[in-house]
Amino acid sequence: MEQNLFTYLRGSLRIQAEGPFLERFINLCFHRGIRVRNIRYLGSNRLHADVDLKSFKGVRNPAFRSQTHVRILQRNGLPFLLHRYKRRRLALVGVACFFVILWYTSTHIMGITIYGNSRIPTEQIEAALAERNIMVGETVRGIQKDPIRNHLMQELDDLAWVGINLSGSRIYVEIVERIDAEKRIDEATPCDLVATKDGVITKLAVREGQSVVKPGSGVRAGDVLASGMVDNETVGFRTVHAYGEVFARTVYQETAEYPLSYREAHPTGKEKNYYTLQVLDKTIPLYFKESSKYTEYEIHEGETEYRPPFDFLPSFFMTKKTYLETWSEPKTRTQKEAEALGKEELFQKLEEQIADDVQIEERKVESFLTEQGNVRVTATFTCIENIAVEAPMETDILPPEESPETT
Repeated sequence: MEQNLFTYLRGSLRIQAEGPFLERFINLCFHRGIRVRNIRYLGSNRLHADVDLKSFKGVRNPAFRSQTHVRILQRNGLPFLLHRYKRRRLALVGVACFFVILWYTSTHIMGITIYGNSRIPTEQIEAALAERNIMVGETVRGIQKDPIRNHLMQELDDLAWVGINLSGSRIYVEIVERIDAEKRIDEATPCDLVATKDGVITKLAVREGQSVVKPGSGVRAGDVLASGMVDNETVGFRTVHAYGEVFARTVYQETAEYPLSYREAHPTGKEKNYYTLQVLDKTIPLYFKESSKYTEYEIHEGETEYRPPFDFLPSFFMTKKTYLETWSEPKTRTQKEAEALGKEELFQKLEEQIADDVQIEERKVESFLTEQGNVRVTATFTCIENIAVEAPMETDILPPEESPETT
């Protein structure tokens, strides 16, 4: 293969030799150092062979001495290709641009794919990577995974593990988040238990600290439930790391209005699509002007990523924005139907807000007809949940330590 490459770069000729003394012609060529390859005899007086471009001028003397007629059948190699396109400057410029683009895309970051994150925003991860010059367009040379990984672990609190893989000129960042997203406070730090929500206390299970509320007490978010400052008859005042659970009855509520007279949209089947191409940080609209000729319509948008088969080439994204023509039909519903619809939608919203470990004690829905002719629906969930969270105590309210010389 290496020999074929050199032969292509130097250039070669496919020749035809005719004469009564072909063996003498071949011997004279080898004697003069002329490389004759791929010899193929076509009878006793004719043959085909390959000769290097630079050696071809030396064939004249052996051909004369052996009474052989030589003519060129085919020209192969880079010198003939360059000669062919010597006057086609635009083609040469295009080839040069192709190699420049190929070099750039193979030596610079052409895409960053982040996956595995749900709580940590992708934009925050990209900003942390940018602090280490990991962004589209930066060179891939000198990228060290360990410093980047350590930087992300320091910058992102909810990050449990991160994997960084470099494939061609594309970087893949795998994120594993902490199971417990809450920040833990060091046990040596004095802290209180404070309420995260409004509620009525139902049960206390304080394992350390001085309780300041009792069952039946109403509290608001931010109130102290158990103090980290403890008064002991033997030791006196001391600060501890309060912890435990404080359960309370909490209320979640959602309200929405539903008109009794409304219009229901139906698609007509007509649509108009507008496409936008995004490569790296460039956005290219593939249309002249975006407008809708429909009186009533709905808009749907979607984005598709296309990855080339080679990792050193950047992905490109195609955004499709669709205008769907619709026609609306006037409809009415009863107050009970509006209440049923509101109950279904609002219950779903409330269930999405409530954590899995929260006990739902009661579900209730109320509705009434407003002056505007709408049905106002209110859904209420009454729950039992732990509302206590650890919070560091303010140092300026801590009691001063007694001097050992005090009597």
